[in-house]
Amino acid sequence: MEKRDRVRELIAIKERMGYPGSFYRDDLTRLKIALDNSNGDELFASLLPARVVTLIEVLCRFWVQTLINHGTPYDERALDLKIDVKYDLPMLRSVHGGTISLGFLLAHSVKLSSIEAIAHVFTALLAYDFYPWLSKARDRMSIEHDGESAAPIIEDLDKTKRLLKRAFEVRHILVHEYPENLPFSIDEISEMIVAAERFLNAVDEGLTQLLHGLYPINQHDMNEFARKEYTVAEAELAHVIAEVSKEDGDDTILKVQEAWHAFAKAEAERIAKDWIGGSGHPLIYYSALKRLTSDRVRQLRGDGDTR
Repeated sequence: MEKRDRVRELIAIKERMGYPGSFYRDDLTRLKIALDNSNGDELFASLLPARVVTLIEVLCRFWVQTLINHGTPYDERALDLKIDVKYDLPMLRSVHGGTISLGFLLAHSVKLSSIEAIAHVFTALLAYDFYPWLSKARDRMSIEHDGESAAPIIEDLDKTKRLLKRAFEVRHILVHEYPENLPFSIDEISEMIVAAERFLNAVDEGLTQLLHGLYPINQHDMNEFARKEYTVAEAELAHVIAEVSKEDGDDTILKVQEAWHAFAKAEAERIAKDWIGGSGHPLIYYSALKRLTSDRVRQLRGDGDTR
């Protein structure tokens, strides 16, 4: 039997996956529309629980990764998860070199196959009882308009948990068994989608606000936030450049970096060209520049690992 290459598996996952972020909202909206237009087609409906559960697992893994990569105290609390990861030299090189982040490795090693498992992981990372904490999550726009009186995203926590538990159960039956009769009703699927939407909105909003506070929602503040994020990334890059120069024993990397900066700024301008003259141009420009800078940091750290 061929030996399992865990590093290659993780890199393949990383290459395939997109950014889950808020795109799950579009996916759930399409699922609701498709279900409404399916005229009660049971075969079509039987495919949806797996998709709903997949969206839950993907976004939860994204946030496990984000929290751990954010650093203290979440990376330290990750030890409480007691994840069974078999480290070998290729794995250590990949993590150290930035090919695979520690957060990515652990996020794809934890079990999230039930609402209890999800609660266990996030309770450990947050040091809060997860579901009661999640029940207090509020939409950022609602907070802006209504202040402290803003309603929570999840109105009925017990009902939401019950429907999510049911979605996981139905998914398991459909994927691992071949039931003679469908183990659900069409109406249940619609309720599962709504419950998943509320749950994922609460997770996304709650954890975003936990890490970034009341993040900006008007254009001026978003522009300034993007600029500050780029400044932080640029400072990290400068630190890495200094380390590489010291390790190389010359200033070659400094000359290379001058050319890279010219490229990065030109590339960011290209990405933001359709926004020139508009109020959103700084947001697009600095967001692109921040991504390029973060990629450069990972690239240099990876290069440093292979020398």
